[in-house]
Amino acid sequence: MNLINDETGNILTQREEAVKRWAEYCETLYCDDRMQDERVLCELEEISPPPQEASENSVLKDEIIMAISKLKNNKGVGIDGIPAELIKHGGDAITNQIYKLTEMIWSEENIPEEWSKAVLVTIPKKGDLLNCANYRTSSLLPHMSKVF
Repeated sequence: MNLINDETGNILTQREEAVKRWAEYCETLYCDDRMQDERVLCELEEISPPPQEASENSVLKDEIIMAISKLKNNKGVGIDGIPAELIKHGGDAITNQIYKLTEMIWSEENIPEEWSKAVLVTIPKKGDLLNCANYRTSSLLPHMSKVF
């Protein structure tokens, strides 16, 4: 890991400090402090369809097959280390297992925690590379979360 500055410009030399700084920086990138318009939220509630009970067959196997086929090759792996190509070329055996897993997750309404975690990759741009803003960030999500 390269050296990075904290918010005040001091160079962070400890890995834990640098990781914490990157987390703070990325949190500010995705923070939305805008006020929510309550009228819009009320309108959305009025026009939204009523909630439906999840049936036993809520997920179609064809949907799983289509989602798997849409995975892109030669992409970085997420925290689980599973490449898209492994999922795509696993055949019926892997498709059936993913289908069963998806049905279980759908019925229990409990998504695996790992699927919400991303590996953050920083790619340097021009300028002072001690400054977080001079990096482009890319999040590598688990491919299974994309299928789901």
